[in-house]
Amino acid sequence: LSLCWEGGFQKVSCECDCLGAVTLLQDRSPNRDYLHKHYDVIRRVKKMLARDWVVYVSHIPREINSVAHTLASWGVRNLGSTVFWRSPPDFILLPLGRDCMS
Repeated sequence: LSLCWEGGFQKVSCECDCLGAVTLLQDRSPNRDYLHKHYDVIRRVKKMLARDWVVYVSHIPREINSVAHTLASWGVRNLGSTVFWRSPPDFILLPLGRDCMS
């Protein structure tokens, strides 16, 4: 979301394979967020969603979006890195094939 905002995008579609996260983000009331173990992350994302832009947050099952899951897993292991690829990296080719079949 940060990259989209900084890039000037005004309309963004954000897909997430965690239904619980999507439900929390779609609920605009902050009343129970403080009970969640990832409260800080939820609060920061909700602040971003409240900016002057349109962000659609939707659930997409992991089984049909393994590329996103693989890239997210890579990102967790490489925190602090911002990488742009001109073509898919080798580690994404198998998940890319799976997603094409679903």
